[in-house]
This record gives sequence, structure tokens and C-alpha cells, in this order.
Amino acid sequence: MDSRAASVAMAGAIALFATVTAPDIRPFGAVRVAPESMAYFPGNNIGQPVPPAEGQAQLARNVPAQGQAHELRQLHFPLPTSDGAALYLPAAPDDAALWVNGMVGGDAVPATYFGPGFGPHRMALDISASRLSFEDNRVDILSAQGWNTGRKPVIYAIPARTGPAFAAMMTQVETRLWQGAVAFGAVGLLLSLVGLLLLRSRALYAGGALFSLALLDQALGVLPSGLRLALAVAGVGVLLWRAGWQHRALGGPLIAATVAVVAGAALLAGWGGSLGVLWGSNVALWPLAGLALPLLAVGEGRLEWADFIAARAKIREQAVVIAQQADALQETIRAAAIGEERQRFVRDMHDGVGGHLLSLLMRVRADDADRDEVAHELESGLTDLRLMADSLDHVGHDLDEALAAFHRRAGQQLASAGLGFDWSKPQDLSGFEMDARAVLSLYRIIQEALSNCIRHARATRFGVGFELVDGALAVTIEDDGVGFAAGAVEEGRGLGNIRKRVEKLGGSVVFGAGVEGKGCRILVRVPGSGR
Repeated sequence: MDSRAASVAMAGAIALFATVTAPDIRPFGAVRVAPESMAYFPGNNIGQPVPPAEGQAQLARNVPAQGQAHELRQLHFPLPTSDGAALYLPAAPDDAALWVNGMVGGDAVPATYFGPGFGPHRMALDISASRLSFEDNRVDILSAQGWNTGRKPVIYAIPARTGPAFAAMMTQVETRLWQGAVAFGAVGLLLSLVGLLLLRSRALYAGGALFSLALLDQALGVLPSGLRLALAVAGVGVLLWRAGWQHRALGGPLIAATVAVVAGAALLAGWGGSLGVLWGSNVALWPLAGLALPLLAVGEGRLEWADFIAARAKIREQAVVIAQQADALQETIRAAAIGEERQRFVRDMHDGVGGHLLSLLMRVRADDADRDEVAHELESGLTDLRLMADSLDHVGHDLDEALAAFHRRAGQQLASAGLGFDWSKPQDLSGFEMDARAVLSLYRIIQEALSNCIRHARATRFGVGFELVDGALAVTIEDDGVGFAAGAVEEGRGLGNIRKRVEKLGGSVVFGAGVEGKGCRILVRVPGSGR
């Protein structure tokens, strides 16, 4: 079934439900006043009915009532039964006054009309038994608000024997209509406001809010009937404009509500209607506010939630991709750092270890070195070579891992050289962020200082300490050797390499004397990669 047929079918179902549930006044013996027996007359200037005359001359009289802003009109008809106890008018002016046989006939009991909220009040006009005769009874209903003389109103005469039951039934009708207007109007208004704030189809929910407000005010009675009609017409108009009558969720209820609003406008214009019409024009409004708008909001809410879940899943996928790309980038940086260090390693082998071995070979050929000295120099060069190779195997993102590798290798080298080793690292540095290139550079800085100590310092102890100061890593390197003069700091190749590496890391380095002016102390401070 396509959307058009579904909308028509739903509208038909709503009409059928309204018809089946409509109150039936036939069991109460109600007799409808024949429209052809009714006639309109202008009332006299003292607000009393004018006795009808033969012919049509009396119908032409038009005497305004004194003190009235409107013409006082008189509706005249014969009572269809002598057993009448009450007259029921589904739609009548508020100020209707009942006269029976030229005398005040009874009490007018108005009750708020819960139709689309746009028509007059209904009236239950109780007739006093003392006013009735055994023959024909003449009834006149006067109103300063005026009757629509182009139409004959719907009027029912209720027999005395069923009058109390009829009154009880009408009370139930009023209660049900009031409850329906409050319940469905409040639900529609609430979900329309939620849709306005949270969902996409804001124009639809704006129309739903206007319509639901008009429905809710049928029970509250705060707004004038004309304004209530305007709200309902505006709401239905917006819904038709934005959704159309073929909309899957709104089509059928929207058709029914449109017909009900048109009926309400006709009632406001003074066109009377039966109790079934009034009931149906109420019930036809309920599905749009209490069923269609909630279904629309729930459906759109589910779509919004599905979009949210899909967006969150996409964000997670993108986060995984970004993390993978970041890991790949870090690996690329690490590989580039290792490649650069390999080139440095080759240069160091050529300039450092190679040069050292070449110098030793020349001394051996010149018979300028004894056996023990040659063994010591070879062992020193071999240890230096192992330390440089070891730096390439253990460098990475984890600073603690790289320093642990250096600690093991440097300890062996210093023990072989007969030097004591002081290692101070009280804090866990795994949380200190340094990229692969920075970790490798720091490794080489400490290694350079160690090589210089073994070769030139003539020290007995070598120490390295670490601590975190204001988010930066502070490294203290010292020995108890011969030290160096401050003016000669830049002359040595080893110290120059240290300075260049530190500056490349964006840090600072200070060379100076050790404790009590003895030995050498190097203070290095480097920032993390996140700073």
C-alpha cells in the first residue's frame, strides 16, 4: 500500500472510530424539531418574544432592542411533544433565553463546548412543567448575539421520563471530551517542543505545537474562540505545507484534523450541528496530537540516535587510523634517527676507534708501546666499539629502557677500566615523553661523556644522575679526574659534540668543575617532546 492509500485508510479509520464512539441520544426518546417549523422574528425593545401573526408581515419587523449593541432576534417553533422536559441545542448563543407559551419557560444551563473549541456553547434548556399546556406549545428562544438566520439550528426535545439519564450522559460526554483535550493536547505540545529543541524537522514541530496548543486550550478555555481557531488553522497549514497529506506518519491524522478544523470554523460561523458532529470533530483531532506527532518524534529520535551512533563509530575508526598513522610516523622518525646515528656510528668508527687503532699500530711499528699498554688500548677500543653498537640496538621511545641498556654496558666498561660507577635515577622516567631521535641523542651525550672520562680524565669514579625539574629532564654527569679549564671547553671534539647534541634537542648544557673544585661536572637540561 502506497503512502496516499495508507493516509486515506487511516483517515477513514479515524472517522469510523469517531462515528462508532459518538453518543447516541435516540434511546432517550429525543425528538428533533423540524427545521421547516422554525421561524425567525426580531425581538421587541423590552426583550420579550413577539407573538407570530398570520402571513409574513411580522417577519419584516426589525425593532432594535434598547441598550443592546446587536439586534435581538427571536427563534420561534412549536414544541413537537407535550411531554417535553428539556430542549438540547448542540450549538447555541451564550445568552439564549427560553420562553414557553409567552412566559419565561425555564433555566438555561450552558456547558463549555469541547468541539474544535471554535463554536458557541451547547445549551440544555429545562422547561418548567407549569408552562406547558395539553394542546400546542409555542417555544421562543431570544438572543442578543443573534442567530444565523440563513440556517436552522439543530434542536432536540427530551421527554421528562428520560431527562435525568440524558443529563448524566451529557456529563460523561463533557468529561471525556475534556480529558481527551487535556491528555492529547499536552502530549502533542510536549513532544512538539522536544522536537523543536532537539530534532531536525523544526517546521513540522512548530506546526504541531500550534495545533496541540489549540487542542489543549479547548479544555482550558483561556483563549478566545477566534484565536483558538487561528492557532489550529496555522498549525494544520504548516503541517500540510511541510509534510503533506501523504506523509507516512502524519497523513491520515492530518486529513481527519483538517476536516475537524473546517467543521469548527463552520460552527464558529453559526452553522449548527448534531451531537455526533460535535463529538466527531473532537475525536478527529486527537490522533494528530496524541499519536502522529509522538510517532514522528520517536521515529526522528531513532534516526538521530542511529546517526549519532554511526558518527561515534566513524570517529572511533578515525581515531584508530590516526593512532596507526601516528605509530607509523613515530616508527619512521625512529628509523630515520637510527639511520642518521648509523652514519654517525661509521664516522665515529673512522675518526674515533679507527683513528685510535691506527695510532696504536704506528706506535707498535715504531716499537713505542709495550705489551701491556697495547692490550689496554685494544681493550678500550673494543669496549668503545661495543658501546656504540649497543646504542643502536636499545634506543627507542622508552627512555627507561635506553638508560637501562646504557647502565649495563657502561658498568662493564668502567669496571674493566677500574673506575667506580655512581648511578642515580630515583624516579620512573617512562612517563617523560621523548621521541626516538631525542632518546638516541641523549644516549650519545652520556656515552660521549663516558668516553672522555675514560680517555682523558684519569678519574677513579664516574657518576650520572637524573631528575625531573619543572617538566624538563636534568642530567648531571661528573667525575673526580683532572678536570678542565673553562676556556678550553670548546676546544675538545668530545665536549663540542655534547654541546651540539644538547642544542639540537632545544636544551642547555653547562660545563664546570666538580665537588670542591675537583674533577669535571656537566649539567644537561632537555625538554620533553610534548613541550
